[in-house]
Amino acid sequence: MAYPTPENERARLEKLRSLDILDTPPEAAFDHVAQSVASALDVPIALVTLVDAERQWFKARYGIGDSEMPRDIAFCAHSIMGDEPLVIPDARSDSRFADNPLVVGPPNIRFYAGAPLRTANGINLGTVAGIDIRPRELDDRMRRMLVHSAALVVEILDFRHRAQQVLEAEQSGRLTAEAERQEREKRLNDSEEMLRQAAEIAGLGYYVWDAVADRCVFCSEAYARLHELSAEEFMARASTLSGDMGLTHPEDRERVRSAYRELRGGKPIDIRYRSLTSDGRDCHVREIARPVIDGTGRVVQEIGTGQDVTELVRTEESLRQTQKMEALGRLTGGVAHDFNNLLMVIQGNAEILQSLDNAAVDAYVGPLLRAAQRGTELTQRLLAFARRQTLKPQSLDLAELVDGMIALLERSLGEAIRIDVNVEAGLWNCRADPGQIENALLNLAINARDAMDGSGTVAIRLGNARLDENSPEREADTRPGDYVVLSVADSGVGMAPAVQARIFEPFYTTKPVRKGSGLGLPMVFGFVRQTGGQISVDSRPGAGTTVRLYLPRGSLPRNTVTRPVGTGAAPAGTGERVLVVEDDADIRALSVQMLRGLGYEPQSAADAAAAERLLEDQDETPPAAILCDVVLPGGISGPEFVVSVRRRHPDIAVIFMSGYSGGAIDGLTQGERRDPLLRKPFRRAELARLLREALGTE
Repeated sequence: MAYPTPENERARLEKLRSLDILDTPPEAAFDHVAQSVASALDVPIALVTLVDAERQWFKARYGIGDSEMPRDIAFCAHSIMGDEPLVIPDARSDSRFADNPLVVGPPNIRFYAGAPLRTANGINLGTVAGIDIRPRELDDRMRRMLVHSAALVVEILDFRHRAQQVLEAEQSGRLTAEAERQEREKRLNDSEEMLRQAAEIAGLGYYVWDAVADRCVFCSEAYARLHELSAEEFMARASTLSGDMGLTHPEDRERVRSAYRELRGGKPIDIRYRSLTSDGRDCHVREIARPVIDGTGRVVQEIGTGQDVTELVRTEESLRQTQKMEALGRLTGGVAHDFNNLLMVIQGNAEILQSLDNAAVDAYVGPLLRAAQRGTELTQRLLAFARRQTLKPQSLDLAELVDGMIALLERSLGEAIRIDVNVEAGLWNCRADPGQIENALLNLAINARDAMDGSGTVAIRLGNARLDENSPEREADTRPGDYVVLSVADSGVGMAPAVQARIFEPFYTTKPVRKGSGLGLPMVFGFVRQTGGQISVDSRPGAGTTVRLYLPRGSLPRNTVTRPVGTGAAPAGTGERVLVVEDDADIRALSVQMLRGLGYEPQSAADAAAAERLLEDQDETPPAAILCDVVLPGGISGPEFVVSVRRRHPDIAVIFMSGYSGGAIDGLTQGERRDPLLRKPFRRAELARLLREALGTE
């Protein structure tokens, strides 16, 4: 890939090499800047880079293992072309980077922001950069921080170069004692100022420990605040490096002691632990410390920094949880698809038996159909969790919907439960499937009742929320924007953290056997995420639980909440030919039998290729309709097959069927036309009604 070259490239490379910094070991001052940028921009990757002739080399890196990469794929090669930061909100949408191997492959860069390392005479040596794997914007505060960090790196480079020159002069004996003293004093002042600036940028606290006397000789206020103490209080309390662990979470104390023993043994440490806070909240601290060793090999000092990384830990945990739920969703979606095919065969054949009007058989068919219906409801919940159900979103007045459910909630929860509803003035519409919201609210209310042992108050709150890039409530993969919040709170027993971490997993339940399927909350989770929102849970043992559903804001006008309408007797066909395309042999045979019983002339094929051959043989007289599975073997999906057929027969009627369609369901809309979808397992009457509608004979 080609890369741009600055006009002063020759002078730029000469300046870079004169600094004698390429391929040098890591240095704390540069590492602090990279860590600070990662924390301030809330990004997983941060770099201090220097752009050489054919490569970019990382003087400091956070969140990435490589120490260099070719210049022709480096984003920073573009950053050094200008004076201002280069910001790329989404690399996939930028023609310069859309095909870059760092975008289409690991680390899958989406967002990039890099400020040039610009010297006093206008030479750009490299960049300070922040990188994310999700698209985002850079606000003014973050931009200023990035520019300041780049200026700080240039100062450090200049200081480092002057220090090297002084050292060389010392070794050659060219400095007088007074000049040497003055230069050393200046170096010390510069070093202290740079450390102070780095600490201000990142919110870093730092300390100095006398290893010989085993006591703290300096502690910044920022470091002491991590433990809710003043610097004076911290120094008085921390009598030994690892003796008083009262400031550390009990579960982390042994790990911290072990790290401090390694530090005392001469090894640098980089650890995370939780600091105890007065309000019971977890404050996650990242501490980096290095030993200072004298000429005899003895550790005489330990110098360390501490930083509050609570928000970073939450973001990482949110990402892990999202990845886990995505994996579970793929698994359960596949299980639901296979299960639906089995239910289709059971339910369809039971209906055919029922139509025989045989009293000896009828006694067995009823329980069979009821069991199939329960199985269908179970797979619908699995598909809801997997975010693969068919939703019918509309712009809703959520207050009106909740008001219409109060009577149902009162009957479901019982007289001992009081329902308290509060609606924020000026409530926006939300955009969601009304039936799924009703199911979610009923599920959350019943869970709240059970958590209170049948007596207490369920508080339902409706309000507006605006989640921007910096909102602490916004999850990493939730799009910034306006949301309507539906919250359900109880005054029950609450949940321990270990329980709360698993409540959205399918089949996980704390209820007694046969009192809960473990699919209620996963179903709510899947529906909310498929709708484009997010769900959050606040709970502590003894303090109750609040569940909040963030639903995307809808537009006006409001739509009326629609209710399903019952169907009458199955309308019959009049001998029309219908082609069934289905790879499952049992479902294919069942569909043929259903169609024949409804008065149609069925034909069948196991895949798109076989169906095409059938159509070629009867091209002059094509079937009146096609009943087609969405997912077919052989590399051609149902929607793709239908597109091909309609090039020759544009008016042919089509009904799709699926137990789980995944991404292929997007192909059911073709231009102005949207073909109906039968969800397996479907009833004979549903098939009959849709066929008559599709053929225009109802």
